[in-house]
Amino acid sequence: MNQFRINSLRQLIINSPVNSIKDLSLWIENTQIESFIESEAVDGTLITQWYDINKLTSYKPTITSANGRATYRSNGINSLPALYFNGSGWFDINFSVTNSNTKTIFAVIKNQNTNQRNYIFDNDTCTQFCFIIESNTSTAGHMHNGASLLQGSFQLQKPYVVTLVYNGTNSFFRNNGVQNNAGNTGTNPMLSNINLGNSCQPLYYSEGFIGYIGEFIVFDRVLKTDEYLEVEKYLSTKELDFLKIFISKILSLP
Repeated sequence: MNQFRINSLRQLIINSPVNSIKDLSLWIENTQIESFIESEAVDGTLITQWYDINKLTSYKPTITSANGRATYRSNGINSLPALYFNGSGWFDINFSVTNSNTKTIFAVIKNQNTNQRNYIFDNDTCTQFCFIIESNTSTAGHMHNGASLLQGSFQLQKPYVVTLVYNGTNSFFRNNGVQNNAGNTGTNPMLSNINLGNSCQPLYYSEGFIGYIGEFIVFDRVLKTDEYLEVEKYLSTKELDFLKIFISKILSLP
């Protein structure tokens, strides 16, 4: 039964619109065989390598673990595998970026932090783009680079598909398909090196992410509305609704 579930997931990914939208820079997730070293894809194991599954380019980023790393959980977000970050470990990602001024970024997250800022990702310096969850201020989400842009809220223990569309003029992000007000958040949203699961060092070193990350996707441009809606639909189906869909398929079997 579990193998049937995994095979269904893999087929969903093969048919995903992410595979056909141009300018994909990074795609990491937790259900594919090629996502991890096989011996590490075991519940409770610390992950040392998280591999890019992007098949639209031959370039593969360097993704290495640092400090406390992150733990593989077979039932992390809605009964699907996810990596658990404990606030001290992260991944350094060095990947190909040709256009630093525009980005579309997708993240599947579940916030577990109750008492401090919670950084999902950031460049290596605080002068660059960062995406922040501040669970000590009404669980507010920030997209910040020079000017902070308050965007919506993130409830604890609830999974979210987050979309960040950054064009430097009227950037915005969306939580589970709900778009918040747009605003200017500064320039240079992302360079070629970021920390996933950690704040910018060393100023906010203690404010790393506490919670689960199920998927992280970066496009090197602003996607059209129909494109990011298609990616959101895929992520919502896979990360938020797959269990319900899977159960309905099982119940329909003869």
